[in-house]
Amino acid sequence: MKNIGNHVLIDFINCVGHEELLGDFIFRLMIESIENTNMKIVHRKLQILNKDTPAGFTAVLLLDASHFTAHAYTDLGLLAIDI
Repeated sequence: MKNIGNHVLIDFINCVGHEELLGDFIFRLMIESIENTNMKIVHRKLQILNKDTPAGFTAVLLLDASHFTAHAYTDLGLLAIDI
């Protein structure tokens, strides 16, 4: 089978900030980075988490050829990226 791409997982620490501000910032960076490729965003969703869950956010870009996600626990300073 021919390899048509790579899968990258990145974990960041010390990403402390307000979940809405940091979530919006990361989500905009995700969208802008995909818009600079030949991939198409099929669906996008940013969910701020701060009610019955630890503070943070989940961001998802469903792409025509793949996916791009970010999950953060802002009170712990943790951010996981999956491309």
